[in-house]
Amino acid sequence: LVPVREATGGSAAPLPFVAGNTPVHVVAGDVNGDGLADIVVANREADDSGNSTVSVFLTRCGTTATDLAVTVEESPGPVAPRATITYQTVDTNNGPLAATGVTLTQSIEGALVAASPDFCDSSSPVTCAIGDLAPGTSATITIEITAPAEGPGTSRATVRANQTDLSPADNTAEATATVAGAPA
Repeated sequence: LVPVREATGGSAAPLPFVAGNTPVHVVAGDVNGDGLADIVVANREADDSGNSTVSVFLTRCGTTATDLAVTVEESPGPVAPRATITYQTVDTNNGPLAATGVTLTQSIEGALVAASPDFCDSSSPVTCAIGDLAPGTSATITIEITAPAEGPGTSRATVRANQTDLSPADNTAEATATVAGAPA
């Protein structure tokens, strides 16, 4: 827990913090809008001057965590061997905090035709340095490939950030394009 500085809204360095000898109210709530429960304590005559005080404790536990998710869709389907398949990948930050250093890695079966936007490389697997994603925002990546001559065309995408992910199960997604006339 970190005490809030008086009226500045900033936070002080962690240190011993007197909550008062006579708490009259204790309330838990999201004081600073980070999605985490904070604690507010109202005290009667808690300091040496005889004045009442209010202490605010901000929760720092988990403040470096976020929740990224990725989806992959292919179109059109089915396609002829060596036709163009388009994979659209959407990377979303479900919060509660901003995600930094977001990177998408997408493996593909088939020959890469194009990857956009410009922050994606043109190798296989495709790597996209998305950067930062605020809570509730997303980045859309479009990859075009030439379908394989045989078998389905599959794309598997994985998204990562510098923060711990609260729900890593949705950080990987896969889409498979049916190649018409090709053996499965």
